[in-house]
Amino acid sequence: MSDSHLSPDQIERCLHFTLTPEEIPNVYAHLDHCAECRSQVATHRETPLTFTRVETALLWNESQDREVLSNEQIAAYVDDSLTPEEREWVDVYLERSAIARLEMRQAQSVRNLLASLPPLEAAPLAHVLLRDTDSPILQDTEGHISSTGWMGLPDILKAWAYAVVTQGIASPIVSVREALESMHRIAVPTLRRGSPVPDPLSPTFTAVRAMPLLFRWQSVPNAQEYVVILTRQTDATHRTIVWKRSAGLQTEIALAAEITLEPKSAYVWQVTANVAGLSMRSPFAWFLTLSEADLQAFLADEQTCGTSLVARIGVLEAYGFYEEALAQVAALAELNPDNPIVGAVRAQLQQRFEHSRDAE
Repeated sequence: MSDSHLSPDQIERCLHFTLTPEEIPNVYAHLDHCAECRSQVATHRETPLTFTRVETALLWNESQDREVLSNEQIAAYVDDSLTPEEREWVDVYLERSAIARLEMRQAQSVRNLLASLPPLEAAPLAHVLLRDTDSPILQDTEGHISSTGWMGLPDILKAWAYAVVTQGIASPIVSVREALESMHRIAVPTLRRGSPVPDPLSPTFTAVRAMPLLFRWQSVPNAQEYVVILTRQTDATHRTIVWKRSAGLQTEIALAAEITLEPKSAYVWQVTANVAGLSMRSPFAWFLTLSEADLQAFLADEQTCGTSLVARIGVLEAYGFYEEALAQVAALAELNPDNPIVGAVRAQLQQRFEHSRDAE
C-alpha cells in the first residue's frame, strides 16, 4: 500500500475477502477515511459500499477467530451429514473466508488419507482368568497366561504364581518338601474313641513363623479343663517335651514367651480334655520351622512379590506356610466371587490338611 492509496492488488483481494489478517486493519482503516479508494472498491460491487470503524473492528475480530467454523461443523461438512440449510451457510462462509477454506481442505485430506488405509485386524481380547490385587491375570487364545503384575518378578516367583493358577498349588522347595515327607512318615496315630475329642485347629501340618504362636482346638462338651503339650521331634522315634500348660476352659492358648522354637525343626502337639475324670486326647498335630537360610530366602521373596496376592500365595506355598496361604486365598476369593480357580486353590490346600490328618 502506497502512502496515499491502496494498490490494485489490495483492492482486488479486498473485493474477494482474501486479505491477510495482518493487512485487514490497515486496509479497512484506510478505506474508512479515503473516499477515492472506497469509490474504486464500490464500483466493483452491486451495492454501494461504505465502511465504518465498527465494520472494520468486526472484520478484524473475525480474522482473529480461527474457530468460526467448529470442528464438528467441518467434520459434518466433509462427511456430508449437514442439513441443506446448514450446508448452504457453510458454503457461503467458505466463499468469504480463506482460513476456513484451508481448514476444510486439510480436513478433507485427512479424511481421504484415512479412507485409503487398509482395514486393521484387531487382535482378539484376552480372557480374564483372575482378578489380582494390582492387575488381572489374562489368558490369550493360545492359552498363554500373563499378568502385568508379574513383570519384573524373578522367574522362580513367576513359576510359583503360574502353578497356583494352573495347578492350584505351588510345589514346595526341596528342604521343605523333605521335612514334610519326613513328618508324614513318622506321624504317630492316636487311638480314636467314640466320644468327642478336642481336634487341633491351628497350627496344623504347616510351617510357622508368627510369634507368639497361638494353639487352637475344637471344644468338647462338658470339658472341665484343657491341657496342651508341645514336643520337639528329635528323630524318627523320639520327642522331647518343650512345654506343657493348662488352658482352663479356653479353646486357645499362646505359647509362653520364654519358649524359643529351634530353626529347622518339627514340633508335635496334643490337647487333652478332662471330662468327668476321663482324659480325652486329641490326635497329634505337627508344624515345622524353617532353617535360618530358608527363612531369610522366604522373607526376601515375600518382599519381592509386591502386592500380587497370587504371587504371595505361591511364595507362601513354596516355603510350606500353608495356613498363611489359605488366609490369602480368602482375600483372593473376595476379589473373585465364585471363581473356579480360587475354589481349586482352596481345595488343594484343604486336601493337604486332610491328607496329613489321614496319615495319623
